Amino acid sequence: MNPLAIVGVLIVVIVIIGGAYYLTSMHGTSTVATTTVAAPSAQQAKTTWTVSDAPAASGITAVNIQVTGVEVKSSTSGQWYPVTFSTNGSYNLSALSGSYAIMGNVTVPAGTYSQVMMTIGSASVTANGTTQAAALANSTVLVSGNFDFTNTTNSTNWVNIGINSSESVHAAAYGSYAMYPTVQIILWQNAQLGVQSNNTVSVQNYGTVATTVNAGMALNGTMQSNFVLSQSLNLTVNPNGIISVGVG
Repeated sequence: MNPLAIVGVLIVVIVIIGGAYYLTSMHGTSTVATTTVAAPSAQQAKTTWTVSDAPAASGITAVNIQVTGVEVKSSTSGQWYPVTFSTNGSYNLSALSGSYAIMGNVTVPAGTYSQVMMTIGSASVTANGTTQAAALANSTVLVSGNFDFTNTTNSTNWVNIGINSSESVHAAAYGSYAMYPTVQIILWQNAQLGVQSNNTVSVQNYGTVATTVNAGMALNGTMQSNFVLSQSLNLTVNPNGIISVGVG
């Protein structure tokens, strides 16, 4: 055979084999488009926090506290969620009998929460025209309960911390005062609130009471369920604000 013819045949064979391989590889491989779907986010619960008071003891015209923080603890994760304050945290409890002062809001994952913690930075009492500091038995008010925050759209989970100043403020020796907070925490679900210019809330709809917890501070500074410290104790406050209990 002519050498040129042989070369031509080889070229044709190579082209045919190469084309067959190309077609086979194209049909044998396919690309599948994938879409990543984000996991649905957990339902969120809006919570609104207020503070109030019962009528103060006779002779006391003002009980002022400085709240430096409020947090709530998740029963599931153990995480603490701080309330974002919309005020400076200063409240005259004596002016809040029958009204609710706004503290702030926090949006948390819907679910059950087991503890509420309020931190009081300072307290003072005005009586007979004189204002003086009230010694704090413990600046941390830690209350346990079952607080179920539900997913909300047009309403809120409303938590009010009611501090009973007539039970919380104790007259001590030499005209001084000590504070052992007695509180009632109420959670309303599906409440509808408005905030007035004086930072108190107007209640359009209370919603449903889900939880009520009563607690008071004992002599050792811990909060105990359904407890009120006796007003008949002989208390003394030293110049450093340390409270001691006398006899008689």
